Amino acid sequence: MTDDQTVPVEHDEHAAAPEQIPLTDPGDMIAALPHLLGFYPADSLILLGLDGDRIRVTLRVDLVEVRHDRRLADQLAADLSRQNPTAVVGVVVGDDLDLDGVGSRTRLAAHLAVEFAVHGVHTHFYGVPRVAAGERWFAYDDPSRTGQVPDPSGSLMHALTVSRGLAVQPSREALAATLEPDTDEALARRAGLIGDLLKAGVGSPQDMEAAFQKVRAQVERAVDRVEPLTDAEIVELGVALSDPWARDWCLALAIDPLAGAAERLWTELVRTLPAPECAHPASLLAIFAYIRGDGPLASLALDHALDADPDHRLSVLVNIALENGMPPETIRGLAERCVELRHATLAAKSGDDPASTHENTSSEEN
Repeated sequence: MTDDQTVPVEHDEHAAAPEQIPLTDPGDMIAALPHLLGFYPADSLILLGLDGDRIRVTLRVDLVEVRHDRRLADQLAADLSRQNPTAVVGVVVGDDLDLDGVGSRTRLAAHLAVEFAVHGVHTHFYGVPRVAAGERWFAYDDPSRTGQVPDPSGSLMHALTVSRGLAVQPSREALAATLEPDTDEALARRAGLIGDLLKAGVGSPQDMEAAFQKVRAQVERAVDRVEPLTDAEIVELGVALSDPWARDWCLALAIDPLAGAAERLWTELVRTLPAPECAHPASLLAIFAYIRGDGPLASLALDHALDADPDHRLSVLVNIALENGMPPETIRGLAERCVELRHATLAAKSGDDPASTHENTSSEEN
């Protein structure tokens, strides 16, 4: 790699949910990391972009194979500074931390402080072996400044996570495993059933409101349903979500009290639908996760969507938005707009003028 090449960085980046609890103590911030990321980080650099005493944006980098500290620091500082934080807190998580000020992670912290200063952003950097109750954290600029991490499962952030019906995974690998697809045999069987329905004319053309109501009914069931969906239910939902209007209207559920149940349904469908139909719930899951500040899950879901259908229009648009750091509030605004579009579409349909609505909305095939 030559000196003028950009360092490739795989990172999870997302903004925090608006109702997030203010955090100021380093130990409390470290204890909040699993709830901000959706999993317990290991061998990671986590950068928290602050807006006053609230965490505005979080960025995580895997440090297992990180090299080129100075160029990495330059890239990360540039990426995060675009979010206009008032300050940045960095946390290095790992078992091989250096307390003598000469290790590679100490150099990375020093380089980051310099690069953020170029952007006019004040920084604090801390290290901790693991994110767990009782672990000792230290400050990189003064290793004698240290403290204890409180129990992450006893924090207010944990209570907030539970209240949303969400779970924190033990690792990023465990988070990825929640989207692992079903067996090849099951997926092939459902692909055949979907093909049979489409050949029979189900869903083509399809009443978009009826398709949406089928999905919403299953979202309501997901609130307390414990048994898995049947093949017939999975296939019916796959066909319903293939209607671009019905799928886009489902975005409105992201700002509905049913949002948590909808996420559980999207997750189940990502695993149980074959490609390319699984791209529809995967794109919805990515948007729902991003709106509530779960960037790692949004990124994983988006990868699934684009793997299943690289030309999936909604997924492509969401990918562009995330790559350009679009604030979750903006995407939330799109969900609010979907509520208006559905009402306008139904009103136009009842007035026998559906074409006018199709000319004024953005839903397209895929």
